[in-house]
Amino acid sequence: MFSYAYAILNSENPKYMLLQLLFLLAVLYLAMVCYKKLVKPLITQEGFHQEGAYVLKRNMDAYDEFYADVYDEIHDTEDRSKGALLQILNATEPTTANSVFLDVGSGTGYVVEQLREAGYRAYGIDKSKAMVEYSEQKRPNCETKCGDVLDPMSFENSTFTHVLCTHFTIYEIENKNQFFQNCYHWLMPNGYLVIHMAERSKFDTTMPIDNKANLWKPLQRLYGIRPVETHVNFSDYQYDATYKFPNSDVAVLTETFTDKARQHVRQNEHTVNMESIDTILEYAKRNGFLVHAKLNMTECGGADKHQYLYVLERAM
Repeated sequence: MFSYAYAILNSENPKYMLLQLLFLLAVLYLAMVCYKKLVKPLITQEGFHQEGAYVLKRNMDAYDEFYADVYDEIHDTEDRSKGALLQILNATEPTTANSVFLDVGSGTGYVVEQLREAGYRAYGIDKSKAMVEYSEQKRPNCETKCGDVLDPMSFENSTFTHVLCTHFTIYEIENKNQFFQNCYHWLMPNGYLVIHMAERSKFDTTMPIDNKANLWKPLQRLYGIRPVETHVNFSDYQYDATYKFPNSDVAVLTETFTDKARQHVRQNEHTVNMESIDTILEYAKRNGFLVHAKLNMTECGGADKHQYLYVLERAM
């Protein structure tokens, strides 16, 4: 019986597709029952208490104390970062004696903390004062600077062996040519710049927490359905997020937090500069970088095959 079921599930014969689908639906139903009993109580992020009925925060204004407090859960920072860091270290082979890391858009400081705990010298930079203050409070042993990576004076020349620009931070940088210029000068010869990019017409546009909250996600991926919206029920607010693409180089991420008690709404609107991968790589090459490696995010513990880590090497 089990061998027969296994054969059906692994068959590529179209006549078994309905049986395969029914089996997956049954598994997902059982998983949903378990989820309601075990997982859902874990999504207990609190802290959304807003006086005004409606508040709109745009771009950097969205990165305030409230957002710093919920950021790691919504962006699933821990799970996203661990696999990516492991692959970056494997691809670049740093040493604790000589390697110095900079995390661009360091947020709550998790990546800096992980690198320091592994024995590396690591520092962060973030434009958000609230994020830097949160990082300093939660991870006091980590050194994070409140500053702009477009300012060439942020760091001395030849300071770092590695600059990390993950979690789609590259798209929040408008002047990418200046960014690559600065990174070239801040890096030592043959240093590495790691950037996280995606195929804008294909990548999973849901927020990272959706991988835990949406039990239909595996089925969507199996049948090539592109997930486009995020809906998560937290303990005291509803969280929704969606991407829109008004033109070929711009993407707009809108996050909506709805207070369950009073139905007050806060929206974060992030307008990012999402040029094509080839365009961004051309900026990098013009400023002295070569492609050292390309890592699919599925190799880093992710599930979206349309996202990548590009490891760029600073030429001599």
